[in-house]
Amino acid sequence: MLFAILQYSNDLLYFQHPFPQRATLPLQSFRGHIPLAILLGILFPQTTLSQDTHYWNLHYGTQSTLLGGAVIGSVADLSATYYNPGWLALKKDAGLILSARVYDLNTLEVEGDGIQNRKISTFRISPSPSLIAGRLPSDSLIGQKLTYSIITRQSFQSQLDTRGVLGVAPGSVLPGGGTIAEEAVYVTDLGEYWGGISWSTPLGDGVGFGVTSYIAFRTQWKRSEFSFKVLPEAEDLASLDRTTDYSYYNVRLLWKAGLAVDLSPVLVGVTVTTPSLNLFGSGSTYLNASSAGFDIDGDRVADPFLGADYQDGLSSKYRSSWAVGAGVGYVFGKFKLNLSAEWYSGIPSYAVLDPEPFVVQTTGETAENDLTVEYDPVINYGCGVEFLATETIDFYLSYVTDFSAHVPGTNTNLTISNWDLRHITGGGVFSFGRADVTFGLGYAFGSSRTPKDGVPLLEDLLEKTGHTLPVLTATSRRVKVIFAFSFAL
Repeated sequence: MLFAILQYSNDLLYFQHPFPQRATLPLQSFRGHIPLAILLGILFPQTTLSQDTHYWNLHYGTQSTLLGGAVIGSVADLSATYYNPGWLALKKDAGLILSARVYDLNTLEVEGDGIQNRKISTFRISPSPSLIAGRLPSDSLIGQKLTYSIITRQSFQSQLDTRGVLGVAPGSVLPGGGTIAEEAVYVTDLGEYWGGISWSTPLGDGVGFGVTSYIAFRTQWKRSEFSFKVLPEAEDLASLDRTTDYSYYNVRLLWKAGLAVDLSPVLVGVTVTTPSLNLFGSGSTYLNASSAGFDIDGDRVADPFLGADYQDGLSSKYRSSWAVGAGVGYVFGKFKLNLSAEWYSGIPSYAVLDPEPFVVQTTGETAENDLTVEYDPVINYGCGVEFLATETIDFYLSYVTDFSAHVPGTNTNLTISNWDLRHITGGGVFSFGRADVTFGLGYAFGSSRTPKDGVPLLEDLLEKTGHTLPVLTATSRRVKVIFAFSFAL
């Protein structure tokens, strides 16, 4: 019996070699019988890779970035458009955040018995998303303020690949020896951008209320390719190939309301973010799976297999959750303590792209190639400390969590990364007249072990052959170099 497993998990691509070195499968040759249900499970995996299971992975503004975003109750700059628009009504200074340039060094690594204890990793250095924000003229709105902002809400690009060519000696997994060639490649590009107008007004002494109306634009592309070839000695070539490609964009609306209360030396803030309202979007799905040289129906005769489908012009929809946040700031002497927490509701499974079912060309079976998503509820929390060294120099240190909304055991294919991240950030802000210059350094880290769930067909097959599903350890690290400039108009 032949089995080849292509499985994605924890924001990683990994696969178990069709014949591990210690395998003791009862194989006569690679023309062995593959049950149709197992073959379909191999050729039609519906998995993808993305970083969108984390909500606190990006931070905005100058001081707010150094504080890890734990500023719901005490935000001090124009990043209040995102963190708590209520504070905009209580800030007397007008300003412009030109850019908070953050350069990320990202590493993503997986190792485990599923890839014979080899490591697959990706390394990337790239500019991190920034915030641009400024005041709008609002003289006609007495006591009220308007502010614009543009942020990158999600950004993730990755390419993971592994390949090899193995000469097999006679008497091992191939009775007569031969050659095995394999390759797996995964590429993804995700971006989501929010542009908003914030309206804020004071409700009394030390109390401010604000609402930011956002229009969100999301685009995502993912392509995965898997190829497995075997050439037994004195036998014909056998092959197993699969390519999937998902691409879509989506536009939607959402709102974030905030209440700010200045009870100096205590500062308090509360925010509510609405689910998004889908406007429009479009996308396409592609699947091309084939095999040759394998016996599918058990009659000891090789059966060709082809399942291919392409659909474009599909309507896309994307949902975001309710979110409720609260924060407190406390000033004592030259120090300021900032505490924040935010709850995100879960989202039941739904289809981002919902193509029509199609008929597998060689079997007549009906198959689907949907792109689906599901989220668990999440609560993140964090704290940050400011130290006013002089009238022109401030220092910052923060720690925040960034828990994954991945649902364990889910059959959906858009929420994969299940590790929980922690962010540690520190740095300083130096004032020169109306200008502030920020320098800082951040480190985010997290890891997880892949649970053995969600693929019962493969579990049954492996149990019958005396094997278990691979357990992999995934590790994510990110070093962040921060340089920001802001100028008060």
